This record gives sequence, structure tokens and C-alpha cells, in this order.
Amino acid sequence: MQLLIGDTDYHLDREERLVRSMLRHQPRCIALTGSRQGDATRTLLRRSGVPVVEMWDAPSDPIDAAVDFSNVNAARDGALSRRQGASADQLHRRRERARSA
Repeated sequence: MQLLIGDTDYHLDREERLVRSMLRHQPRCIALTGSRQGDATRTLLRRSGVPVVEMWDAPSDPIDAAVDFSNVNAARDGALSRRQGASADQLHRRRERARSA
């Protein structure tokens, strides 16, 4: 198994060329930072059948799967954990339990 990493500096035309190149290697998955891909890149990825994970931003129409985070929640959890003596992970679990109750 190989790990391929590419950087396009958020240029859509470079990203399309890089995705085309990576798809030739028949990857098991493609992970993208950001959710701003051009139409051609989105079409390539959807047609490829390769699992795609878009990270950092939550796209309104994900290609496949998306993972994002909230700096606001992270900062709040960090501050609360210091004050309450609990880890940020413990606070996150408490909030998730409260939300599902």
C-alpha cells in the first residue's frame, strides 16, 4: 500500500490534474482538504467509485463523506475542561449524551 499526497494550493485546475493523476493509481480512498472543488473534479470523483472524504469544511453537497469541526466548540471545551477539571473529550461525550437524550 502507498500513501500519495498532493498539494494544489487551492487552485481548482491543479486539483483536477492531481485527481486525474491519482485516480490512475487506483486509490482505495481520496481525502480532500476543503470543499471547493470544480465541477470536473467532482464529476471525476463521483464516477470513479473511489470513497472520497472531504475534510475541514462541511460541503453543502458532499461528494461522498465529509468531516468537519468547530473551532468554537473546541475552544469552549478547552476552557470548560480547565475550569471543571474534566478533559475536553469527556465534555464532548457529556454534550453528545445530553443531545441524544
